[in-house]
Amino acid sequence: MNREVSELLEEALALPPEAREALSESLLDSLHAKEPRPADWSSYLADGPRASDTYMDGVRDLPLQASKRRTSAAEAATRDTTLNRHE
Repeated sequence: MNREVSELLEEALALPPEAREALSESLLDSLHAKEPRPADWSSYLADGPRASDTYMDGVRDLPLQASKRRTSAAEAATRDTTLNRHE
């Protein structure tokens, strides 16, 4: 960090919390503004990253019912854990 940036940071840290929050939001927004999202994703989806043909080799498929049971059990466990934290 150069001296000018260090001095600017020191001044920013001396601001009241509300002003530092507004400043940080503005800075973060300025970073995101540099990379606007495309209106049309079709080219990315057509040419984007893909898993290799061998990515899932050796992975055994589960019957649909077994997969649904495991998903339901995992969701219930997560829900129970979340509820216990808030009690």
